[in-house]
Formats: sequence, C-alpha cells, structure tokens
Amino acid sequence: AVASANKLVAFLKNASKVYSAVKLSDLVFVGNQYLAAHISHLNSNIKILPTLVNTESYKRDNIFRDQSKENVVLGWIGSSTTRHYIEGMANILREVYFETGKKIKVNIIGIGSFPIQDVPVKFLPWGLETEIENLSQIDIGLMPLTDDAWSWGKCGGKILQYMALSIPVVASPIGVNKNLIQDGENGFLVSTEKEWITKLGYLIHDRELRLSMGRQARKTIVEKHSILKYKSFFINEIRKVILI
Repeated sequence: AVASANKLVAFLKNASKVYSAVKLSDLVFVGNQYLAAHISHLNSNIKILPTLVNTESYKRDNIFRDQSKENVVLGWIGSSTTRHYIEGMANILREVYFETGKKIKVNIIGIGSFPIQDVPVKFLPWGLETEIENLSQIDIGLMPLTDDAWSWGKCGGKILQYMALSIPVVASPIGVNKNLIQDGENGFLVSTEKEWITKLGYLIHDRELRLSMGRQARKTIVEKHSILKYKSFFINEIRKVILI
C-alpha cells in the first residue's frame, strides 16, 4: 500500500496535474515571484505567500548548542532530492577543514551517508520530533544551490529554519536566498569556491560574528516570515474568493 502522504507528493511532482489544478482554481498561492511568473498564463488570481516559520517553536529558548565548544559545527538539512547540493560541497568542506586548522565538524540531516575525505561528518536521520534539536546543534548553516529552474523555484524552507534558530547562513545567491540574506548582516552570499572558503572562515574564527549575524537572521524571520505575520493575509484572500 502507498501512504497517503506519498500519494500527495507523487501528485505534486506531476507537472501536468499541477498545471491542471492551477487552471481550475479560483485562487492560487505560490511561494515566490519566480513561481508566480511561471504559472501566470494559467490563472489570473495568483498570490505570493512565502514559506513561513512558526517562530513560537523556532526560538532562542530552544537553542541547545554549546557555544563554548572547541569545534564549530557546520550543518545542512535536506532530502534525497536535494542531496546533490551538499555533495557538491565536499571539496569545499575539506578545504575549510584544513584551512581552519581542523576546527570544524559537519552535521548532515536527512540523507544517507556519502564520503567527505578527512572531514569529521555526522549523518543524522530526519525526524519531526528531533528536527529542531538537531538543527540547534549547528553553528553555521549551509545553503548551496545550483543556478537552474529547479533551484529558482525553491522557497527557502531550510534556510528559514536556520535563521529562525539564530543560526547564521552561508548561501548561494539563487532564488529566495537573495531576498532573505543581506550579505554581511544576517549571513553571507557566496558564488565561488574561494568565497565559500573565505566567508566560512570568517564565521568559524569569530564567535561574536556568528552570534551577531544569528541575531539579525532571527530578526529577519520574525519580521518577514512568521506565520503570525501572514495569518490575516491568508484568511482575507480566501474570504474574497468565498464571497465572490
């Protein structure tokens, strides 16, 4: 038997069925401007509802990580469909490991193991009950993306989780990453291997920079991506459709 959740995922990954549903809908919510433009020819009532975070659950009271520890933990969370992003970071992580005097560890959540030569890596299974605690062990979040349509259509769920937990992020300047990260204030945007290594080095060597960027990261989420902020917008848009 196929689980109902898996059936839903299979449906959502079938582009023709999604497009048909969009055509038949009175109201369509999408997560970013790229997706809105992509389906604008199918429906005239499209509203952008960005990915949101329950900031009551993701808050500083829930941070369990030990800032006094010697090693800095770099972290990534994802799934089998996004594992190629972190696999593409293997050489960069190895360079960072040696250039920082072996001061890092890497936690990878949600996928099976793969080799990163010389670097101490911990692979953790994803679980709803353990997600926040496992994310909170991370000192620096990694959000690498490739410059393609799939990446531009992504809505930044993982980067939002890092930021909501006051974790500074180093990210590719692709899609919503560019909207979320003010480079040098609440995280870093990087395009080349050299930039990845340099900016990660800044954060690894400077605890106060990690903390200050983390505070700014959470402030961004509370102000712009909190569920509470968009509650009225969501309800009002649905009411408009019902009252037509």
